[in-house]
Amino acid sequence: ATPSPAPAPRRGEAPAAVAARHPLLASWGRDAREMQLVLAASDAPRAEHHHRVAVEPTTLLSRLQADIHADRAPPGPPAPGEADQRPLLDPDDDSVQVHSCHGRARQVEVMRDAILHLLAADPTLEPRDVVIMCPDIEAFAPLIHAAFEASAVAVDTTGLPAAADAAGAEPGDGGHGTEPHEPHRRAGGRRLPDLRLRLADRSLRQTNPVLRVVAELLDLADARLTGSQVLDLASREPVRRRFGFSDDELERLEGWVAGAGIRWGLDAAHRAAWKLDNVAANTWHAGLDRLLLGVAMSEEGQPLVGGALPYDDVAGGDIDLAGRVAELVDRLGQALQALASPQPVAQATAAIAAAADALTATGEDEAWQRWQLAG
Repeated sequence: ATPSPAPAPRRGEAPAAVAARHPLLASWGRDAREMQLVLAASDAPRAEHHHRVAVEPTTLLSRLQADIHADRAPPGPPAPGEADQRPLLDPDDDSVQVHSCHGRARQVEVMRDAILHLLAADPTLEPRDVVIMCPDIEAFAPLIHAAFEASAVAVDTTGLPAAADAAGAEPGDGGHGTEPHEPHRRAGGRRLPDLRLRLADRSLRQTNPVLRVVAELLDLADARLTGSQVLDLASREPVRRRFGFSDDELERLEGWVAGAGIRWGLDAAHRAAWKLDNVAANTWHAGLDRLLLGVAMSEEGQPLVGGALPYDDVAGGDIDLAGRVAELVDRLGQALQALASPQPVAQATAAIAAAADALTATGEDEAWQRWQLAG
């Protein structure tokens, strides 16, 4: 029998975890090291290539790159009586810059100005040569939109690995570049290129509204299903389109949820996970019973009907809205029931697609959102 390959070592047991001498390689290179360990533990054929750079480093950036490439710890301050091994820096060397900024918004503004200054100082540098990296693109994306002007930002949903690529468009070329601020428009009589961005590596939940609804459904599968959670789901654009909710109707729904006493839980059976399966009060089904009874009768002078008191704040013109809310909750309950239990991948995929069909709708221009879910 062919022996199985040895398992990859755990993160804490991997010798490479403590072997890196350069501090940046030890911290930022962890993912690459772990990938190499996984590949080394497999029997797949592989070829190793080490590209040596023979150029003598002359700038701080090139020295840093050479030290990381050679896994060489940078020299520290000398001990008493020893010579200082640290290389002297050229006073004009600005290959590595550190800007101290107060807050994320100021960081983006300073980054934009630094890029414009670099483009003005180096005629060979083009905006397409610039890559902006940040640790949390979701937190910085709206700030980047604001700093570089939202009309010039094209969101990339292809899953490219870069965080943000800067691209240029000269005025009058028919592109969608933005005008830089007046102090940066000219340098030495030469007009600076306009800046525009392509944001990449963003969460699909942020770029695809249908996938965001699906992600929320998966979160709701084992949640308490509070009034605010369902109202938030109803306010998502694909759900609003499916059930035809307007802004005024969503505001009306919020009042109904509070007035009918809807707190959490689909029904009494849904509360079984919290040992409250004998308490049906203040669930969605109990509140909907009150709303639908309120369509037909007034609360005043009426006894309980099937254990429910009619809710009399449903006007005659709200009958259709009450029906759409009941349909939403019914479809939501069916979707959550299909997603609640462990199941094979094919069955879970079919359940997700059925839930998306039942709860969301898109226009012709947004059809790609459903295609992305199916893909």
